[in-house]
Amino acid sequence: IGTSWVSAANVLLIQQHLGAHASGIYTTAADLMGVLLVVAQATAIVLFGQLVTEGVDGPWDKQLHVLVWLTSLMLVASLCAAVVAPWVVPPVLGERFREVVPVWRVLLLGVAPQTVAVLMAPQWVARGRFLEATVLAVGVGLLTVACNAWLIPRAGILAAAWVTAASSLALMLANVAFAVHITRGLRRAGRPPNGCARSGPAAPGL
Repeated sequence: IGTSWVSAANVLLIQQHLGAHASGIYTTAADLMGVLLVVAQATAIVLFGQLVTEGVDGPWDKQLHVLVWLTSLMLVASLCAAVVAPWVVPPVLGERFREVVPVWRVLLLGVAPQTVAVLMAPQWVARGRFLEATVLAVGVGLLTVACNAWLIPRAGILAAAWVTAASSLALMLANVAFAVHITRGLRRAGRPPNGCARSGPAAPGL
């Protein structure tokens, strides 16, 4: 949800300062990036189901494994997409969409960081940290919109893409810190790194 309203705000800012053509270019690039995130979003639904059935701590090792491997896969996919973009986007969408390529390439920098954020979302909710997650998302979102409001009139559409990628990186760092916090908490509690899962319903945080 946070990503959606930030993206919508960026489109409105681009529309206001650069016109409909530029907003169309940015929207297309953002939609193409969203296609790569479908896998992470579907996986997050599965992970949340595991938290409901196995408890918040039991599936952590498996979910951490999924987090690392899927993020790595999305990183490789993003790099491949950035390389082939000039030969794929114009033939598929039309020559008039060639301007999408540089914007999409910048936005692709945020795919792996956003994958981390999407996959960690079930952990924030299941551990009773929804408020903290909301404050984090809204805070980063407002900062992103503020930066774009200042940069878009001065630096153009690529500025919006770079700010969006940077905000995705900031969210990833926060989620990595939360993952480290969870792992350390389980170790302090005496749970082996690959030990047996603890059963029970989802409960608030550590």
